[in-house]
Amino acid sequence: MAGTILAVLLPVLAALAQPPEDVAAYDTTTVGRATGFDAPVWVMFRSAVVPGWGQVHNGRYVKAALLGGTECAFLYGIFREDHLADEAGRKAIENPAEAAYWRSVSDRHRDRKRSYLWWGAFTALLSIGDAYVDAHLQGFNVEFREEDQALLLGVEVYP
Repeated sequence: MAGTILAVLLPVLAALAQPPEDVAAYDTTTVGRATGFDAPVWVMFRSAVVPGWGQVHNGRYVKAALLGGTECAFLYGIFREDHLADEAGRKAIENPAEAAYWRSVSDRHRDRKRSYLWWGAFTALLSIGDAYVDAHLQGFNVEFREEDQALLLGVEVYP
């Protein structure tokens, strides 16, 4: 009796385990994956070349303004502090009596420039990483909502 039931159920289970032909031909690993210049690597390079360009490409305009503006402010600070340090160095050469004072001023500006460089590099890496991750998540729409005292998570994937 058990052998008969098994003989009937095995072909049925085998048929259920096989996906339909149209589903098997559809590759779900490529859903939402961008190709060409929309690929996350290219979006990352955009953000590396021009501050905020990767965020603009991803449609994140507020992030683009914040990150791009911050990067530009650090770049301005780097060049400004370098100019002020050079100016103080020239004044140290022109006024030998006050040379120690102007060298200390030059050193302070060079230290500020170094700080701007580090913070600017951190902001640039943050911007590049953010653009890369956002480009990967471009096709996903996640919505959190509360129904019947339970937290439900709905995920949609756009091809």
